[in-house]
Amino acid sequence: MKIRTLQLHNIASIEDATIDFDAGPLRETDIFLICGETGSGKTTILDGICLALYNDTPRITTAPGEAYNDTPGRMPGTNESNRISDVRQLMRRGTGEAWSKLSFTGNDGCDYTATWYVNRAHKKPTGQLQNVRRSLLSHNTGIELVKMDEIRSEIIRTVGLDFEQFCRTTMLAQGEFTRFLQSRSKEKSDILEKLTGTEIYSKIGRKIYETAKAREQELKTQQALIGNIHTLTEEEKDNLIKTIADKEAGIRTLTAICREQQDKAKWLTDETKLSDAHRQAVATLDELNATMSTPEFIATDRLVNEWFATTEVRAALDEKEKLTRQRQELDSRKSGLAKQLGKHMASAKALQKELEDDKRSLAAVAGYLSMTTRHRTMLDNAQGITASLKALDTAEQSVIAYQSRLPDIKNSINDIRRQSELLSEQLAQKQATADTIATDINSCNRDLAAIDAATLRAESERLNTILRDIGEARALARQAGDAMTAINAAKEESAGIKRSIAETNSSLEKTARQKEKAKTELRTAEELYNLQRESVEDYARELRSHLKKGGTCPVCGQEIAEVYDESHFDSLLRPLLETLDSKRTKHESITQRLATAQAEVKTLKLALTGCDGRIQSLQDRLAQITRQLNDKCNRIGIQTVGTPADDEIDKTERQTKEKLRSINTRLNEWQTLSSHIAALNKRHNEALQAVQQANSAIAAADIRLAKAKSDLTHTEEYLDAARKKTEATKSQLRSAITIEGWETTWQTDPQALIRQIENDAAAYLEAIDKQRRLTAHSNELKQTTDLIGNIYRSIIQTFPDFAGITADDGGTIPADIASEWSIYHGKVQNVCALIEDNTKALAECERHIDRLFTDNTLPDISRLNELNAFTPTTINDKKSLVTAHRERLVRQKALCDSSLSALQEHATRRPALAEGETAETIAAGIRAAESEINETNKQIGSMTATLHEDETQHARLSEALAKLEEQRKIFLKWDRLRQWFGDSNGDKFRNIAQSYVLQELLDNANHYLSHFTKRYSLLCQPGSLTILLRDYYNGGTLRPTTTISGGEGFIISLSLALGLSSLGERGIDVGTLFIDEGFGTLSSSHLATVMDTLETLHRMGGRKIGIISHVEALRERIKTQIQVKYAGNAKSTVSVVTTG
Repeated sequence: MKIRTLQLHNIASIEDATIDFDAGPLRETDIFLICGETGSGKTTILDGICLALYNDTPRITTAPGEAYNDTPGRMPGTNESNRISDVRQLMRRGTGEAWSKLSFTGNDGCDYTATWYVNRAHKKPTGQLQNVRRSLLSHNTGIELVKMDEIRSEIIRTVGLDFEQFCRTTMLAQGEFTRFLQSRSKEKSDILEKLTGTEIYSKIGRKIYETAKAREQELKTQQALIGNIHTLTEEEKDNLIKTIADKEAGIRTLTAICREQQDKAKWLTDETKLSDAHRQAVATLDELNATMSTPEFIATDRLVNEWFATTEVRAALDEKEKLTRQRQELDSRKSGLAKQLGKHMASAKALQKELEDDKRSLAAVAGYLSMTTRHRTMLDNAQGITASLKALDTAEQSVIAYQSRLPDIKNSINDIRRQSELLSEQLAQKQATADTIATDINSCNRDLAAIDAATLRAESERLNTILRDIGEARALARQAGDAMTAINAAKEESAGIKRSIAETNSSLEKTARQKEKAKTELRTAEELYNLQRESVEDYARELRSHLKKGGTCPVCGQEIAEVYDESHFDSLLRPLLETLDSKRTKHESITQRLATAQAEVKTLKLALTGCDGRIQSLQDRLAQITRQLNDKCNRIGIQTVGTPADDEIDKTERQTKEKLRSINTRLNEWQTLSSHIAALNKRHNEALQAVQQANSAIAAADIRLAKAKSDLTHTEEYLDAARKKTEATKSQLRSAITIEGWETTWQTDPQALIRQIENDAAAYLEAIDKQRRLTAHSNELKQTTDLIGNIYRSIIQTFPDFAGITADDGGTIPADIASEWSIYHGKVQNVCALIEDNTKALAECERHIDRLFTDNTLPDISRLNELNAFTPTTINDKKSLVTAHRERLVRQKALCDSSLSALQEHATRRPALAEGETAETIAAGIRAAESEINETNKQIGSMTATLHEDETQHARLSEALAKLEEQRKIFLKWDRLRQWFGDSNGDKFRNIAQSYVLQELLDNANHYLSHFTKRYSLLCQPGSLTILLRDYYNGGTLRPTTTISGGEGFIISLSLALGLSSLGERGIDVGTLFIDEGFGTLSSSHLATVMDTLETLHRMGGRKIGIISHVEALRERIKTQIQVKYAGNAKSTVSVVTTG
């Protein structure tokens, strides 16, 4: 990212300021100073950059969030509540709006302008504070973003940094790293977490711990689940299978008996149904015979027969009536046509009148045309004549224009000649300046060639590679120590697991012996209980019911002294049952403990295998680190076996840095000379451009002179041609125009003559067109009147009685009169034809009716009319009713015969029935048998379900054991991760990560610190975030950072800041580094050392340095300055200057 221009308006104390980093002294310098009195607004410049990019600033983001009331300057009765951490408070007091606008080039090579804007309502100082508005304009694409989220994402993409990363790589704010240096380990860890983003390792450490705990709990839960899964013994399973087989055999016997009884019950039921069906069929047949003998049925049957017999004659009578009504309708239509004829005759009369009017108009037009015979040739060619007149007018105007241009062209030629002479003098001066600069460039190039920059750079790169290898060697030495510590810890863990396995195996043997003893005790208790239980079974109770006191015992033959009741025997059984339950519980408990112990042994053995594998992995890792360390030491020139001493590495590092400083000094000389040559080349290019511009100006003047001369020649030629054209056109027009005195009119008013000819020609052409149109229209009317006459004569011939009809009054001519007459004629012809057809059809119908009455015996007309009153639907319904009764009678007779035959055939299949055996007794027996079958099936279902449940339990047990093994493997993996990285707070993994980050930060900081002072270097002890100092002036002893002076503390803090800046900018091009630290704490010697180092930062990393300070010594040393000065009324001005 490269900052180009910053514009500020009413930000803090700065009213208006524009800082162009691409122009003037800021573009040429490597280091510049932002200076001014305390509180003048130096840091405000950094605030403006951060506001435009991130809507935040370093000093605002660390401010508390308390609210305060802002009332001064407000209108009476108003009050505004604000927060100290609100960036809008940077708007200058007493103003209505403020903005910061930053132009920069992003890491994608595109140019952008970021704007931050805030205002009060109506832009008045007393208005309510409004929300911040932002925008980001891409000059390459023209796209402007205005949404906060879109701008934030695009800034991070183009700059490559978020706000915190930008602050620690580009804006080194006041006191940040002094606080870091003096903080406690917990605070230092939080700061590192914030600055380097290592908070993810805390989350990962906690997540590892939580996941391991969850997997351990899942393992224990699975072990408990296995202990609660119970299965049947083989003996219990065999007994259930035998019982099921016996009960299924009993069901088959009952099913056979039940089927025999069901057959008897079905025969009795079928006999009752067949008898009832035969009785019902006979009764229905009697009802049908009675219905068909009634007078109503006989009358309906006669009506249907007569209606169908008279169908033809009734249809003929209906046709005659229809034809009579049709003739009446046709006579009515003829009367209507007679009325329409008068209207059509009126329109024909109006058409004849219009034909006569056209003839009179044609005569008038012919008279006008005869008057224009003398001018006919002119009027026919009027368009060409007027065009020639207009061209003549244009030519005469051109002659006047060309005559007026000649003096101006001649004056322009003289002016161009004088300018060309002046430009030639300026060209000679600029060429001399360019030649002088070229001489200086050649001299500097000879000096530059004497320095072998390529060799120096290669050597510098080689030495920098050695320094990087030295840093990596230190890191590898630390990793080797960490690996050895981890190996020792893993070996201790392995020994502990082996002891646990031995202890658990001992406990396992003891538990196995306890299980065998408990199993023997359980078997004895079961035998005692079973013997005693026989005394209270049902059969024993039955035997005891026959015993009497004083009688003889049937078993032992002795006299019975006492007969006990059932409660006595139950009390004898209860203690044995309790003992049995106790023994069974004890046996199950020991069995569960034995299973748990066995599972624990397997778990410990798996853990031992994992631990041994981890030891081997760590040993392999240690060997690999040792090989890498030896390789690094060989590359940097240290011959060692194992881990080298720190003194050897430090000595090699110091020697390498001394050589690198010497090379960098020569490279700086080469860079300075190169910069000077670049500046000279720039001046030489500018001088050559000036020469080129002068040559271009002279060439342009020559072109303008040639063009002016050409214009003069062309203007004189055009003037002569225009004069000749004018005379030729006038000669042609004299023979074409027949208007008397037209040339006089042309001299006074040319446009009047053109209008006269155009108007006369238009009137002549209109008359010609009118004559043509009237002739065509008259011919069309004549054809139409002739057609109407023919149609009229045809109508009178068709209906002679229409001859006396006269035309109506006030007739008009329709749009298509001929079509209307033709349509009317067609209607007349159609009505005439229909009347003739109706007359013929009516006569034929009457003859047909007479033949029917003559040839057939038919009812009289009154009966025919009665029959005709019935609709076909009604008659068909009555016919269907009669037919249905007859068909039903036939079917019912057949049904009676078939039901009698079925009853007789059923009697031949009568089963053997016992005496007194009825349908009810048979049904009761079936129900009893089915009930017994259902009960037995339920018992079989229960036993089968028990067997299925046992299979399920076996499957569950196998699945649970497999799952237990899988969970044990997963737990061991997570447990190893927990031992290495996890704890409840996430501190373990975070500290590991932060120790590497802190060490890399300290290595980078030492790189800069070695330029500031040779006395100190920074280090941290393994497993700790405490930063210590190695004091080389006191024999390399270690010191805490609290024992150094304020100036030394600033140097160390600055080294840390620069180290973190380089740590955070990898892969990101940040063009400028701003340092806002307390340079006032440094002594003059330390200040000089720090400045020497900062001045080389640009050559080391290609970055410009901007320092914010009010120290006077810096003003004297740094010549390029951005000066911030008070201007009164809480305002400051900003200017960019170069001091002497």
